[in-house]
Amino acid sequence: ALAGPRLVCEKDVFDFGERSSVETVQHTFRLENRGDADLRIERIRACCGATAALSATVLAPGGSAELEVNFSLRGEL
Repeated sequence: ALAGPRLVCEKDVFDFGERSSVETVQHTFRLENRGDADLRIERIRACCGATAALSATVLAPGGSAELEVNFSLRGEL
């Protein structure tokens, strides 16, 4: 196996179900470093009017961070 960081997101898809077109939906994804070296996250890129915030940008081996994603449905449905 190759040494280095290894990013894992247990559930990388989330179904918000049926929602109103005036809501803002939010979900938090848990990211983990299952490698054997520090994982550095230098940039998060959200699209389609979504916003994303990361709780940490450097994850030590075995460490984790939360990625909070918000998306306004206004005008999307």
